[in-house]
Amino acid sequence: MHPVLFAIDGFAVHTYGVTAGLAFLVGVGGAAIVGSREGLSWDFLWELALVIIAGVVVGGRLEYVRTRWAQYAAAPLDILDLRDGGQVFYGGLVGGVLAAVVFMRWRGQPAWRILDLYAPFIALGHAIGRVGCFAAGCCYGAPTDVPWAVVFPMGGKPPGGVPLHPTQLYEVGANALLAVLLFVLRARLSPGGTRPAGTTGGDGITFAVLLLGYTMFRTVNELFRGDQIRGTAVAGLSNGQVISAALFVAGLVIVGARWPRSVRPTGASA
Repeated sequence: MHPVLFAIDGFAVHTYGVTAGLAFLVGVGGAAIVGSREGLSWDFLWELALVIIAGVVVGGRLEYVRTRWAQYAAAPLDILDLRDGGQVFYGGLVGGVLAAVVFMRWRGQPAWRILDLYAPFIALGHAIGRVGCFAAGCCYGAPTDVPWAVVFPMGGKPPGGVPLHPTQLYEVGANALLAVLLFVLRARLSPGGTRPAGTTGGDGITFAVLLLGYTMFRTVNELFRGDQIRGTAVAGLSNGQVISAALFVAGLVIVGARWPRSVRPTGASA
């Protein structure tokens, strides 16, 4: 655990903030580079990046504050302090996607295609961001006796001196693998890719697989989490599991609506 990366004249630079910034840079920067090479406007992609960043920060912070309202009600100005954690991925994902879709529709851009463009970079950026979670000690695991358990020092967010599941590192590994899968899938389904001959459509499938893959992993990983401050939502399920279920259903709906379909030959009768 290394929550403070360094300090300058008493001003602490938090590891979480640095990794979050790097995650945003890799995510939106990588998507902008790839998208511009595929014919999308470079200026539009960077305008979109600013919109996404704003949506992620606001959405992630609002969800974090919601799960800890008693703490922030007593000190509301602390809501604005983002230096040492204080973001929830699902809130950021929903906030970023909603902001992006509204902006893309307003600008008349192909929303599903661009969501597919961003999908692998979301997973890659998420993997980087979870390194910051590990350094800050947030999102920690439950006590365990597995050989790969981690022990945090006393005085931090997680219980000190107790072997815990490294749930943050589980997230790093799972998101890195998911990013690879999504890069491969998008290359196959994108125009000019190796999608099955005689089919059309498919925009939105890569983004749907992001939702399906991550929510399945997250539902399981919640079982190993120990930061119970996140609370229980319904029938003993955590907030994360309930949100996972909702987004999993959304992913299935997208797959059903956007799956590539066979092209009917010209002149064929119904």
